[in-house]
Amino acid sequence: MHGWSRSEKKVPGVNCIFGESQLYNVLHLCKYLICVLPGTPETEGILGKKLFDAMPERSYLIHMGRGPHLVMKDLLCALETESVSFGHACFRITFTKGFCLSYQPNHALIIL
Repeated sequence: MHGWSRSEKKVPGVNCIFGESQLYNVLHLCKYLICVLPGTPETEGILGKKLFDAMPERSYLIHMGRGPHLVMKDLLCALETESVSFGHACFRITFTKGFCLSYQPNHALIIL
């Protein structure tokens, strides 16, 4: 198990990595990505094209963080083009007026 944070931490049983460069160096090893980051200016948009491109095919994204981490258009593009073939994407969304999430029959999108 790998754990990433912006600053160095030590957690027993976890390969702790920190800093942006280390995140992108280890993503290719991660079948499951669970986001529980706090909403800060530094984490805004972190779940976007660059991150999805670094993950292996058939990865799973579970987004439980609060704040604007997820770039929805990048997730939908990754699912549609299958540049990353997520088996499932689980995320929490605060809907804004006029926002619509369409169902894609080849992908399960679960809104928590």
